[in-house]
Amino acid sequence: MFTPKLEHWLVQQKLPQRLLLSGSGDLVEVGLSITSQLLNEDLKMLSAGLNQDVKVCRDDQQSLKIGDSQNPHEMTVRGLIKWLYQTPVSSQRVLVLENIERTSRDAMQAWLKVLEEPPARAQFIITTQNHYQLPTTILSRATVLNINGAHHESYDTTDAETFLGTTDLITQFRIADDLDKQQKENPKATLHFMNDLLRLARCNQRYLGLVPQLFTAYTDIKRNVNRRLVLEHLAITLQNH
Repeated sequence: MFTPKLEHWLVQQKLPQRLLLSGSGDLVEVGLSITSQLLNEDLKMLSAGLNQDVKVCRDDQQSLKIGDSQNPHEMTVRGLIKWLYQTPVSSQRVLVLENIERTSRDAMQAWLKVLEEPPARAQFIITTQNHYQLPTTILSRATVLNINGAHHESYDTTDAETFLGTTDLITQFRIADDLDKQQKENPKATLHFMNDLLRLARCNQRYLGLVPQLFTAYTDIKRNVNRRLVLEHLAITLQNH
């Protein structure tokens, strides 16, 4: 289950403080296994939530609430951050956070702030199904580790390459129109397309500067903003790049 790199970190007791696990499957269980070795704690105890220095925040298909700034609930973003800053009973506190890419914009900004200057005795084990979905600001502050042969599920990569590389607005609008027509048969077609755009942009120096605009478009589509309008607006933005 563990990669050689992860095994090395654990043996050397040099686990990155801000570890981002990227891949498919139940990465929370991987995170708990890492925590078990890190704290020398029984895995069953951790899974049952019996260690007060370990919190698991699972993705419940709803955006994690930011929380009240004065008296935040413990399972909100502000509540979890407050908990991380408290003195641990053992050597450190460990937060296992599932699918960070599904958190809201406000929550993402809050995580970014704490990841920039994390509490000294806090350990972050963050998971994502695809780290290409995350903003560069988050990726630059975490150590990404692909788990279990993590892969990127690509849909119509040729269109994504064309959309990024062409200077023909009509071609870009045609791609947006084709994706809109695919939605009935494949409701995730546009999200997969945006994943391809983000992956291509991050792998190509020419397009790195477009990542913020691409991520904004990706987030808007996840929020159910009109897909075609988002892509057409993105196409116009790319023409001015």
